[in-house]
Amino acid sequence: MTSVGPGGPEAARDALMAELRALLEEPMDAARGRERALRDELEAQPETPIVLFGAGNLGRRTLSLLRAHGRPAAAFIDNASGLWGTVVDGVPVLSPADASARYAADGLVVVTIWRTEGGHDFRVTRENLRDLGWRRVESFIRLFWGYGADALPYITIDLPTKVLEVREDVLSAAALWSEERSLREYVAQVRWRLTADFAVLSPAEPNQYFPDSLFRVGPDEVFVDCGAFTGDTLLDVARRVASWRAYYAFEPDPASFAALQAALASLPARLADRVHLYRAATSDRAGTETFDASGLTRASLSATGTMQVNCVALDEVLTDVPPTFIKMDIEGAESAALAGADRAIREGRPLLAIAAYHKQADLWELPHQIDGVASGYRMFLRPHAGEGFETVLYAVPPERLVGA
Repeated sequence: MTSVGPGGPEAARDALMAELRALLEEPMDAARGRERALRDELEAQPETPIVLFGAGNLGRRTLSLLRAHGRPAAAFIDNASGLWGTVVDGVPVLSPADASARYAADGLVVVTIWRTEGGHDFRVTRENLRDLGWRRVESFIRLFWGYGADALPYITIDLPTKVLEVREDVLSAAALWSEERSLREYVAQVRWRLTADFAVLSPAEPNQYFPDSLFRVGPDEVFVDCGAFTGDTLLDVARRVASWRAYYAFEPDPASFAALQAALASLPARLADRVHLYRAATSDRAGTETFDASGLTRASLSATGTMQVNCVALDEVLTDVPPTFIKMDIEGAESAALAGADRAIREGRPLLAIAAYHKQADLWELPHQIDGVASGYRMFLRPHAGEGFETVLYAVPPERLVGA
């Protein structure tokens, strides 16, 4: 990636913009060829054993995809010794050593581990497998690309050609970042969406939702927590500030909401009395939607969900006290929830901390959406976990920037 040169910040920004333009000028045919490369290779070599590294949810999803296209997997590899010798979805689970002894010489291993909360680095896994004799190690991403609509979108992962189809939107969003550091992260994230090269991504940074270098939160805040989950952000805020004027927490998943209630019960009364819990999802309008209630971080509004949940628009709920800080981490529903908070953002000018990684296009669509509502806001981008997860867009009123 480009580094800051002798010309200073403006020269660095110009170099990053040139880098971005070069990425986006890739011919469509070249991107389509990259999407199809691994699938074409496998179709040309039908006898190549395919082994999946990781027997969890992603591994099982990948197994189903392969089977749907007539390509069985020979085995799973997993680091969990308790799974060795077991069978998952009809496929044996082997230790790394055993699987390598059987299949490394002529097989392909597809890494089907991709974690939200650290603990995995594809590059390390690839090197470990190569040390065990594997010559062919691929990420699940390139396999998913090959099967297109049958596999995608999958969280941030989607086809590179979809990035190129909206070149102008991607390029114009680059101008919205208020510093070279954020633009650098943006270019890296676009490059990763185009290439699936994890090496281009930045290390995780601390203080998710509350980066001290950008802004401070104080005792008179009105916090709005969309996707309150188990109360992790609530407890984090309680450690950061001595009090708050109000805290509104929205969480539709029943299991997570129960944990959120327990987190609230652990707070001192002077804080807990000012917390308002809503078992609801935030959207652009009130109503009900189907929901995949997993009780995990991936719980989300989904057309294939098995339960109905209430949805609310923030502008219809927060009518008494304008929010001063809005956080959203709601599994791809951020755009709709922002639309439902249009008035609160225009009139109250709150700090915004918005997850920008649940969909491929969130990276450029959300900055454009916020810019259309929040005139004069400064925008920043920070990664708070590995492998593309927990990337947060911070939109900050100039008067609330550190040093303002």
